[in-house]
Amino acid sequence: MNTMIKAALTVLMLTLSFSAFAQKAQYKKTDASEKKIPEWVRSAERGYLIATAEGEDIEEAKKAVMENIKQQIAQSIATRIISESVLHATYSENGDRTSGSQDMETHIMSRTARLPFLGEISLSKATDYYWEERRWRTDGKVDYMYAVKYPFSEHEMEILAAQYRDYDASLNTRLEEFESGLHTVQSVEAIGDNINRLRVFLDEFDTMDPRYNQVQVLTGRYRDLYGQITLECVQESKGAVAVTLHLGGREISTSQRPVLKSNCATQLSSAIEGNVLLIKYNDEYCYDQDDNYIDIRLRAGNKYISQRVFIKL
Repeated sequence: MNTMIKAALTVLMLTLSFSAFAQKAQYKKTDASEKKIPEWVRSAERGYLIATAEGEDIEEAKKAVMENIKQQIAQSIATRIISESVLHATYSENGDRTSGSQDMETHIMSRTARLPFLGEISLSKATDYYWEERRWRTDGKVDYMYAVKYPFSEHEMEILAAQYRDYDASLNTRLEEFESGLHTVQSVEAIGDNINRLRVFLDEFDTMDPRYNQVQVLTGRYRDLYGQITLECVQESKGAVAVTLHLGGREISTSQRPVLKSNCATQLSSAIEGNVLLIKYNDEYCYDQDDNYIDIRLRAGNKYISQRVFIKL
């Protein structure tokens, strides 16, 4: 196993064991699964994780020890990834190397918690366990300590590290999809959907990860699309006007009905037919000597798309 990982796991496990040992004098053991604490509870053994936890009852202690196991696995993966990752250099360049590594480790641990393997952690897989009921001398409170010896091999570590790398690579793929999506937006609503998806996607990255800024830049570029949309009249006949939305030289659609106003036309209505907005009106009160028009307005994000279409009598 990688030396850095072994050292980190050993320190973590021995710290937990020492903490439990140091507290012993402050309570009286009133019940236990064994008369004496097994040696493995206070040791480190290759191929295993030693985890301990406390709870107000035995079930709470069991749940807590499962979380302890998951945290140890996540931390060991984070240590492995950091030792291999080119991102480590980026963190070092952007500030204090130690704090940068710690920030990165915390973020990787959070992301690692989503790996399928961690959802398969079960106390039934533990090779040994120990529990004790304790009454604290200070206030008479009773709680439980639960310890497990959980198998976790170098092979499993490699599998999890590979899963993490695959997941991280999938984030790059999603970034590329958002980038290419700028040129293939099919509707006004799709722009907003992508902005919302990018807002969620941003949580995947630590602020020091260069991809964090990439997501922010992409979000801004999607917002800019709203200002690039135009309305164009494509067909006009007595009592009807057909208009389409254009973005980057191509037609796009919308599901919203436009706001319509006219200086003379009445009975204004609109219908959506594919990418076309068909606007119908009554021109009874429009006259040849006047500039007769209909103003069309659609909302696009925090902007409005407007177009004035002159009526043909």
